[in-house]
Amino acid sequence: MTRQELYDLVWSKPITHIAKDFGMSDQGIRKHCVKADIPTPPLGYWAKLAHGKKVQHPKLPIKQFPADADVPLAPRAEKYRTDTGYDLRKLAEANAELQAACAVPDELPKSRPAIVRAVATLLKQADTNSHGFQEAGGSYSPEFLVSKQSLDRLSRILYALNTVADSQSHRLFLKDEKLYWQVGEERFLVRIRETADKKPHEPTKAELKEQARRADYSWYSPNRKAYRSWDYFPSGRLSISLSDTVGNRWERERIEKRWRDTTSRTLESRLPEIFFWLEEAEPLARSKRLEAERQAREEAERLERLRQQRERRKLAEELEKAICDMADINQRRQRVMALAEVMRAEEEADPRILEEVVGYAEVLRKQICERHLPDAVREAAALSGSGLLISALLETPAETLHYW
Repeated sequence: MTRQELYDLVWSKPITHIAKDFGMSDQGIRKHCVKADIPTPPLGYWAKLAHGKKVQHPKLPIKQFPADADVPLAPRAEKYRTDTGYDLRKLAEANAELQAACAVPDELPKSRPAIVRAVATLLKQADTNSHGFQEAGGSYSPEFLVSKQSLDRLSRILYALNTVADSQSHRLFLKDEKLYWQVGEERFLVRIRETADKKPHEPTKAELKEQARRADYSWYSPNRKAYRSWDYFPSGRLSISLSDTVGNRWERERIEKRWRDTTSRTLESRLPEIFFWLEEAEPLARSKRLEAERQAREEAERLERLRQQRERRKLAEELEKAICDMADINQRRQRVMALAEVMRAEEEADPRILEEVVGYAEVLRKQICERHLPDAVREAAALSGSGLLISALLETPAETLHYW
């Protein structure tokens, strides 16, 4: 949008309301305004306006930037959002049958599903990070982040989810250390994470000694500690999130939802909501996948047309060079023939030289008729007739491919 459009927007309603439409925080909107030199309503502006008090509305400054300058800000796409207004909690609580089916057992049965055993084995064999979590499914942002103390609880939750999923023809499976939830033809990525709590770090004798050593040197900042301030440890609070697998994770247009432990509700009590959300998310994920496939096909067709255009252009350039060469030879032949006519008119002309001139003119004629062309140019010219060179020269030059 332009500076003028953003200025009109921030003075039309509170920034906290605008932030929801853009899928970001109100501070993010303010940072864009500061960078673009756009004044924002001061604190208390909307309260004064609601009570009919006099407020100041400054003009948009245009000394530093013009009013139509671009601002890199766009509203969040509404196409694939799944918050349609249905209360998943009320729907889940009203369905007593699903609630009973999603009940998490107190103990795991001896005959566990394969997916439960596979996830438990994966996490038991995973590396433990510095905070005491088992990490699996990626190093930068792991799909699994669970402590050993929560493995049994997680296995029981997965057992309940897999039981209901099987009854609804869903499928849970592991692939490349990632857990997926298959609904029809659509696939959702499942992320299971445990939050961390923190407590003040108690420095050891070695850390206190290092802190005292640093205090003796002037180049160390006196406020900088030689040890960490907090100790992080597993909290036992789990969360499960589902997201579609079309595109990358950092796109705004994500079909995703997260369920977690809160102070008022446990994750086990929220499991039925997952199945109601999947009913809503599956058709949206299908339409998004089909749209992505359509765009991929169109892009492949565009690149193919671009390749063919470049090929035609290349053949036409070779044909153009051959035609120009033949024209140069023909011009030389005409000059030689004119010379032969002049020599015939002269009585003192040497017949042997005249014979050489006429012979050279014949050689030039044969060079024109037998001019060698590459086979590809001959075939393209034969298929397109006279339109190969004309169409290639008249059409818009092929755009540059940016492989990066």
